[in-house]
Amino acid sequence: MAFWITAAVISGLVGLTVLLGLSRSRPGPALDEGAALRKDIQVYRDQLREVEKDVARGILAEADAERLRVEISRRILEADRSDLSASKLAEMPNGARMVGLATVPVMIAGAFLLYNAVGAPGYPDMPLAQRLADAREARATRPTQEVAEAEIIARATVEGGAAPGVRPDVSPEDAELVERLRTALATRPDDLQGHRLLAVSEASMGNFEAAAAAQRRVIALMGEDAGREEAQVLRELEQLAAGPEGLEARRAELLEAGAERAEWEELVNFALALDDLRLAHRMQAGLIEGLGDAATPDDLVFLADLMINAAGGYVSPEAERALETALRRDPRNPLARFFTGLMLAQTDRPDLAFRIWEQLLQDGPPDAPWIAPIRSQIEFVAMRAGVNYTLPPAGAGAGPRLTDADIEAARGMAPEERAAMIEGMVMGLSQRLATQGGSAEDWARLIAAHGVLGNLDQASGIWTEAQAVFGARPEQLEIIRQAAQQAGVAN
Repeated sequence: MAFWITAAVISGLVGLTVLLGLSRSRPGPALDEGAALRKDIQVYRDQLREVEKDVARGILAEADAERLRVEISRRILEADRSDLSASKLAEMPNGARMVGLATVPVMIAGAFLLYNAVGAPGYPDMPLAQRLADAREARATRPTQEVAEAEIIARATVEGGAAPGVRPDVSPEDAELVERLRTALATRPDDLQGHRLLAVSEASMGNFEAAAAAQRRVIALMGEDAGREEAQVLRELEQLAAGPEGLEARRAELLEAGAERAEWEELVNFALALDDLRLAHRMQAGLIEGLGDAATPDDLVFLADLMINAAGGYVSPEAERALETALRRDPRNPLARFFTGLMLAQTDRPDLAFRIWEQLLQDGPPDAPWIAPIRSQIEFVAMRAGVNYTLPPAGAGAGPRLTDADIEAARGMAPEERAAMIEGMVMGLSQRLATQGGSAEDWARLIAAHGVLGNLDQASGIWTEAQAVFGARPEQLEIIRQAAQQAGVAN
């Protein structure tokens, strides 16, 4: 209600001002005023003639006459300007004035109706503190992995599709070829190469029981020539034919036996071969549990990757915990940082997501698997974060990156080499901080770099600006303070 009252008062004042101006544009009084002014001009001209007559008769001195001429001329010019304005004012026809008077209230009413139709008149204010609180609440209460997977399966069932998987769909042409192969081998049961091809084809289509049967026929036809390789293929096919129940039983056996990594990785690959991402991330979780401290950050990131794909691209709290653990062990892991940025974008923190993704995009390499999805989404994320960002051309490098190691290496160089190495990096970093902002570490590196180059005025200016930017974040400001102290521009 307060919004409508304020908007109505402001619109009314503006409209009233315009209406008053139009209402004063009446032709009658304007013409009368013009006629009066023209009479004044005639009087002034008569006065000029009288002045000339008085000078000729010797009644008026020339100096006094000149002053009178100037004053009368000034009055003539002023009256002439007033007459011109009155004439212009009188030029507005009655019809035009009436149209103007009618248009103002129509425009005001139209603006209100348009906003009421397409705007959000009842939408409450959303201060930054409230938005951050809402984002934290959304992140804390978002669906679990189990709920997200159940929703994916339910949606696929309704739409007549399938849950997310890794196996490509079988084309009708391939299915027809396999059917023809089955028919042909029914009349040629001793065709060794045909049964080998059938075992591979059935397995690629997910028909593991039929593939195992074809592999048994291969071993039977080979007789004593069958070796360990054929037996291993049969064992794997039989494990796959046992389905998810068989893999769950095998998982329990491996946990009890304290199996090696190779056995766990084989189990995960079996789950992927079954095209069951939910089963695959359970097997990967078993690998991490079974290996204990021997599990690597990449193992944790792969677990999160499987969970995210099983949930249709959604980063669940369980996947987030795996990513957090991976980043504690390896803070620079790029895939973990990419998925963390995705999670932040999904939980209404595009500002944090943009910082992570923009850094990953600069770090590269251009052919890394996370670069393409970042490039496809980062401009939208930047827009949501309120950042004026232009996506660099595909494959364009970010240029040299200024790191702590670069600064330390520069300290031992000759002045010319040191300047050549750092100045380009400093320029790029300065431009990025000015247009997109940056972390406290980036500000600290820039101050340290200017200190190495001897640009103490620039370092001091950046330190002053950093105190304003990071004043409310003392921990981050302390990082910059240390660099400023080392550069000699802070106490």
